[in-house]
Amino acid sequence: MGPRSVVKTEKVYESIFEGESQGVLCEIVSLKPPKKTADLEKWMEKLLHACGYKDWEEAGKALNLPAKTMLLFPTLQDFESPIDKKSMLRAAMILSKSNTNRYWPNSPMICTQNRLNRSVRLIELNTREYYGMDEE
Repeated sequence: MGPRSVVKTEKVYESIFEGESQGVLCEIVSLKPPKKTADLEKWMEKLLHACGYKDWEEAGKALNLPAKTMLLFPTLQDFESPIDKKSMLRAAMILSKSNTNRYWPNSPMICTQNRLNRSVRLIELNTREYYGMDEE
């Protein structure tokens, strides 16, 4: 049953992870905060105000943060931080709401070097279609 199991593996992969044709939210998010920054939370707050936002809620809406829980995979390539401040703030907000495996949109922001200084691939998991559930 070797060939049949290969087909099933591909089918499961295609049905769980939405393809680009279905409008998958899959992106790479990278950030390298300044190494000499002792207080990353204050650094993020300065970035927030430098971008012209009053609070985190306003910034999250304006920067179009993902609204769904997403799987997170580390990228194995060298990466650079975004150059413009708004992209940097968006990356910092996403990474601060991400643990080792997932991005949680309703999670509190945790500002540590381990969370912020990394490059990850975010992938939306399509569980509704995989389990045959109707959209509401």
